[in-house]
Amino acid sequence: MRQHGYPEAVLRRVPHELAASYSGCGFPLAGARLAGVRRAVDLGCGAGIDAWWMASEMSQGGAVVALDMTTGMLHALRGACADPAASAIFPVAGDLERIPLAREVADLVVANASFNLEIGRAH
Repeated sequence: MRQHGYPEAVLRRVPHELAASYSGCGFPLAGARLAGVRRAVDLGCGAGIDAWWMASEMSQGGAVVALDMTTGMLHALRGACADPAASAIFPVAGDLERIPLAREVADLVVANASFNLEIGRAH
């Protein structure tokens, strides 16, 4: 993950089980300021590392919806969400072609290496 631009401060805090399942292509939140972000969505969250970071950086009362179509990844993320530090993460099973969320539900949307996987999927 370090070689993909994740800062050392993020790597120290991310649970090992999430880091071990990392499948992104870089740190999409470099330079991001989450002040004022109340709701964020991580599309194709995979292991949930970006969701974890956003939840840890948001103000009290913020929430992150972590959406993925892969039950194995969501299972790992749900296990990590048992930690009180992740209480603001809400894993949701869903497809990027039919996102199961209301319009304008988020202040910030992140998609780290997920659209290329969705588009390449056989229909």
